[in-house]
Amino acid sequence: SGKYNLDHSHFILPDPASIVRALTVKKAGDLYDNEQLETIGDAFLKMTTCLFLYHQYPRDSEGRLTHYKGMMVSNQNLFELGKAKQIYKYIFSNILSIGDNWKSPFYNDDLPNDQELKFKNIADCVEALMGAFFINGSYQALLCFFDWIGLKSFDPKNDLSINPAKEFQKQIEDMITD
Repeated sequence: SGKYNLDHSHFILPDPASIVRALTVKKAGDLYDNEQLETIGDAFLKMTTCLFLYHQYPRDSEGRLTHYKGMMVSNQNLFELGKAKQIYKYIFSNILSIGDNWKSPFYNDDLPNDQELKFKNIADCVEALMGAFFINGSYQALLCFFDWIGLKSFDPKNDLSINPAKEFQKQIEDMITD
């Protein structure tokens, strides 16, 4: 659907353990959780969103750009995007207890998911996946993830035609001719 395809072999995808970690919330009580990856993903999301908006709307005020950024990086937006991609099906939020009749949490999609998730758990997992793609994958893979999940991001390869000095010169010329 988008311009990126995760089937490409020219970039590195995160290993499965990184993906599982990104989808494991703290209340699961596991040896690891997604909080560090979430912090990295959150920081990258805010940075790339700011760059995208700066270049997309060069004449808009700081207040307007901040408003746009707030909407794009909000937990509500990340929840909606994660929900649309059914990320909740893959989140580990319960303490794993293995017994005689244990089955993988992904064994049967038809069975109801007994995990209790808050909308913030889903939003946090989306950010943690960004962190996993960035730290344990590659920048190109992360851009693919952004595209897949439905977020806009700054891609310097596609935005090479942007020249801030040229844009500033145009603004000055517009002010002089007014």
